[in-house]
Amino acid sequence: MPKDKDQGSVGDKNRNEASRPDPEFCCLALENYAATALRNIVVRDVRDRNGISLGTIVARHDGTVAGIIAAAQGVTDRMYADYPDASNIESRIGATDKTGKPKWSISPNFNHLAEIGTDEAANIWGDLTARTI
Repeated sequence: MPKDKDQGSVGDKNRNEASRPDPEFCCLALENYAATALRNIVVRDVRDRNGISLGTIVARHDGTVAGIIAAAQGVTDRMYADYPDASNIESRIGATDKTGKPKWSISPNFNHLAEIGTDEAANIWGDLTARTI
């Protein structure tokens, strides 16, 4: 467990932080969403091998495929440092686009990046019925 608080993890019960974000940042009217959404970020939903949520780690990316993969590798390194019980397979990785909309599914080994809503993205996130090429 880390000794210092930082802004990279959200809702981490191991750090005695609130499990909900501040309403000012999470409860937005639809018309204000685009103006305030977190743009170009990678999000790692950290879970243990039983699928129990341990926390969330967020990092910015530059909008390129290489930048998304680099940010995903960085949040994964951080996941292992901050959460020793984390499971790489159970902890999904996604990324938003320049508008803040969830756009990409990233495989745990960083070899595949697929647009959310495609069969490949569903397969990356564990839908074994999804067909892939």
